[in-house]
Amino acid sequence: MIRGRETTKRRSGVTLVESAICIGAAIFFMLVIFEYGRFFMMRHLVENAARDGARLAVVNTNTGMTTAQIQNYAFGLLANQSLLNSTGSGALQATDIQVFRADPYTGLAMTDSKGSTWSSASFGEGICVKINAMYDPFVPGASHLGDPVPVNVTSLMLSEGN
Repeated sequence: MIRGRETTKRRSGVTLVESAICIGAAIFFMLVIFEYGRFFMMRHLVENAARDGARLAVVNTNTGMTTAQIQNYAFGLLANQSLLNSTGSGALQATDIQVFRADPYTGLAMTDSKGSTWSSASFGEGICVKINAMYDPFVPGASHLGDPVPVNVTSLMLSEGN
């Protein structure tokens, strides 16, 4: 049997261009998913640090523990995230950690004429730890997070001291 000449379609480079576009889009979406996951992990880390700092404060009223000790404890729970990257990219920068007496119903800072602090809170009064941080995305511009993203967490607990 005589075979006819096979006609081959020449697609010179089209497959390569299509592959580059598809692989590029897949990598982009993978990085965006990674970025959102990392953001939520950092937010969870800040929430845990604020909660544990508040817990430490409520059990140590009237024991002589200072605000700086609570702040250092909460900062230590952030796993030194602010030191991850010298350029600031992909890192969490803790800008402010506050410890104060708060109204247990509104969460607002309580002030009185005596100028008392969280350490003199009586039983049932609110003690609040507020952490303000900035999250710099690892892949800037690849997501709708913005650059940088503020992460502000407040944890309020009731004092267990006398």
